[in-house]
Amino acid sequence: MQIGFRRAPERHALWRNAGFGQDGKRPYEERQRVPGDYDARVSIHGGIARHSLEHLASTDRGVLMLRNMIRRGIRAVKYGADSRHDSYQSGQVISTYSQDRVIAGIPPTLTPEEDRQRRREIGR
Repeated sequence: MQIGFRRAPERHALWRNAGFGQDGKRPYEERQRVPGDYDARVSIHGGIARHSLEHLASTDRGVLMLRNMIRRGIRAVKYGADSRHDSYQSGQVISTYSQDRVIAGIPPTLTPEEDRQRRREIGR
């Protein structure tokens, strides 16, 4: 499944055909000229990541935490339990965070409320 959002002017032909790259169905030559997500993923470890070949650093702690959380969920389902994370409470919004930009030159804030307000402003 692929879920995405893209907004670009109609005159840009590249954007009209940019929904590729999620599998290996395109011709090899085309994938070499214009690689997609699939090509980046399989070029790292040949398709299925072999964790034994990784050289994780202390900065990869979040990766390990996420993998462990997924493993616990898989095991829970395997044994008939609920896979939900402990912090889940029915009917409540679960805060999620994602970004793909680093913005330099933003001065630090003094309080958590100032930080929230600044993130809202920058996000807009």
